[in-house]
Amino acid sequence: MNCDVQRRRTRSGRIATQLVLLPDADISDPDNESDSDYNQVESDAKSEYGSSSDAEDVPLAKLIGKPSNTTAADDEDNVPLAKVAKQQPVKTVKSSDGGHVFRWRKLSPLKRDTEWKGCFSDPPEIKETIDYFRQFFSTPLMEHIVQQINIYAIQSGAYFRTDLAEIEQYLGILVKMGLVHMPRYTCYWSSELRFPAVADVMSRNMFSNLTRYIHFNDNNKMITNRDDPQYDRYFKVRPLLSMLGESCLNIEPEEKMSIDEQMILFKGRNSLRQYIPNKPKKWGFKVIARCGVSGITYDFCLYNGKGPSVQKSCVYQSGDFVMKLCETLPKGQNLKVYFDNWFTFLELQLQLRSLGIWSVGTVRSNRRRGCTLKSEKELRKTGRGATDMAVDANSGLIVVRRMDNSAVQLSSTHCELQPMSNVKR
Repeated sequence: MNCDVQRRRTRSGRIATQLVLLPDADISDPDNESDSDYNQVESDAKSEYGSSSDAEDVPLAKLIGKPSNTTAADDEDNVPLAKVAKQQPVKTVKSSDGGHVFRWRKLSPLKRDTEWKGCFSDPPEIKETIDYFRQFFSTPLMEHIVQQINIYAIQSGAYFRTDLAEIEQYLGILVKMGLVHMPRYTCYWSSELRFPAVADVMSRNMFSNLTRYIHFNDNNKMITNRDDPQYDRYFKVRPLLSMLGESCLNIEPEEKMSIDEQMILFKGRNSLRQYIPNKPKKWGFKVIARCGVSGITYDFCLYNGKGPSVQKSCVYQSGDFVMKLCETLPKGQNLKVYFDNWFTFLELQLQLRSLGIWSVGTVRSNRRRGCTLKSEKELRKTGRGATDMAVDANSGLIVVRRMDNSAVQLSSTHCELQPMSNVKR
């Protein structure tokens, strides 16, 4: 029996060498194999497969052996075509913290129970405007402000003192001034531009003194060492922020909420001042707030140049702000949270899902964790509204790319691509 060497190219592009046995031209001639050769093959089979009876069931190709230079790609050529057609490409990528493995496939999203399990209490009776104001600026907060103003006046060596009624009037004047703008504060008391809603409530000198001595914290308790763990860059207004935050948390949350940046307008000199060119108010203090579809603020935290302290971090600073604001939410009520691509990380969304909080967010291309979608050029050929999606087989998280004016990518732990509907822009 003769043999020949055959070379062929596999699907993977590699060149495989295989030994092919050729029968003799004259089939009547006896085999040239000696008994010693047969015994050698039989002994090899016994050593690998046990007994001789087991070796008889071994395929001939197994006994002959594979060429030494064949690879795992050659095994793929022996898979039936029908089986290959049913297989889908799977791309496996580990998350940045190594805790989750993403396996992207073209599957239908998993059906989940996302119905809201919370409920609102009986609606309260409609109150006066001042009652809603005092719900946030409560009496303990106002008394704290009066106390700190008097303490600061004493520390400054001034004889100025104030009381609760004057502070309420002062805050009311600030609200009025925000509605009726004038070039200077003194214009509200001037003879030409006098504004009775302000000038008849408080004198100009009293307003100037309150503006000068207003304080929210005792300067003697301030920590100036930046290396101290108790150092707080918002020490001056920390009691005000804490009490306002507690008042916001007392409001029952809605089913759907959004987390985004807000700006407190400020153009003075301060190291905490931020510049965000895409915001209507570009200069000021940046606030990360959680608000409902009704426009009510339920929780917030001020940006101080570093990430917040959270119970369980998602590794990324912007994502930790979402975790911080979601820590105060009730768990297991199927609440929905929405955010933009500055906050969105797939690891963050999976961590929120473990708390019973569903999320949707626009995601950047470098945060898709190996999810391959159609390019913007391919979607543009189909036209506006063209979509492509992939699902993580391990978690059910879905990533969608949709063609609008440009390609937009979203990731969600509960929404699906269908059903689609028309909306008014």
